Amino acid sequence: MTQSQVAAKLNVSRKTVSGWENDHSMPDIINIAKMSDIYHTSLDDLVRENELAHSNKTYSNQNKIFSKMHRITYFLNFFLVPLLYVELFRPYGFHLLLIPLFSIINGFAFFSSIQNWSAFKNNFYLLKLSVIFVLTFITNIFISLLDDTFLNYFHSSSIEFLFGLAMGRLLLVFLLTFCLLIIFSSKVVSKTLDA
Repeated sequence: MTQSQVAAKLNVSRKTVSGWENDHSMPDIINIAKMSDIYHTSLDDLVRENELAHSNKTYSNQNKIFSKMHRITYFLNFFLVPLLYVELFRPYGFHLLLIPLFSIINGFAFFSSIQNWSAFKNNFYLLKLSVIFVLTFITNIFISLLDDTFLNYFHSSSIEFLFGLAMGRLLLVFLLTFCLLIIFSSKVVSKTLDA
């Protein structure tokens, strides 16, 4: 049955029927009852089918948003990692507190956009991620110790200052490792988006 035929039987315009089919508007209860007679189906089936279609459309839209957010936050890590290394070594005294803050926000956004966590239930994959994390963390600690400016602080500073400096450096190395781990886990990124 065409939209025009349905519209004629319901005494509405063809454009109205088109709006119902495209989820731009909803028919009133009287027209739903008439449609159940036209299509020889129960009123309950019509209403449930409409709710299911609306629910699926909402889920699909949310999935697209999360997928886009996931990709954006993933690729932002490629810009954050070099900036975190600049923050770690502070060439020419360059220091910007926003870089670690952006990496924290980006990490939370990245993991909150993952829809399918089943890849993280795989013990082999978790072991692989843990090994990558530990090796990257240790490598970044050694790279951090190559900074002469950082090492010079240990000769003439108070214990409190050194403790704060070491904790700040460890936090920065942790954030850097975390961003690198997201980049290294790119295969799971695509698996979680496709599943």
